[in-house]
Amino acid sequence: MRIAAPKEFQPPTAILKKAGGDISIFDDTKAAAKGADLLYTDVWISMGKEAEGEQRMRILNGYQINQPLVKLAKPDALVMHCLPAYRGKEIDEETFEVNAQTIFDEAENRLHVQKSILNWTTT
Repeated sequence: MRIAAPKEFQPPTAILKKAGGDISIFDDTKAAAKGADLLYTDVWISMGKEAEGEQRMRILNGYQINQPLVKLAKPDALVMHCLPAYRGKEIDEETFEVNAQTIFDEAENRLHVQKSILNWTTT
């Protein structure tokens, strides 16, 4: 797994060690995307973080998934987003639309997994 994030948003070394596996951290999206099987993004400003919005936008500018970045990944690479998406920020409009089916399938599958977990924890 490769993570591309600005230094201030990169996971701490202790968490990476605990996670195990082969995890590489980059502050360069192009280096992380090169030859990737999957590109995944999340919203830049999560619920409850609205007060940090302007600062986060400045820091995360340049971390967008867009067509030039997708072209660095493998030709059959998947593009995913956890939703809701703010097109033009963490993912550009064209890349979202081209990959909408995968993105919405992921969201649907996540819903079923979440329902299963709720069922499992309450029985």
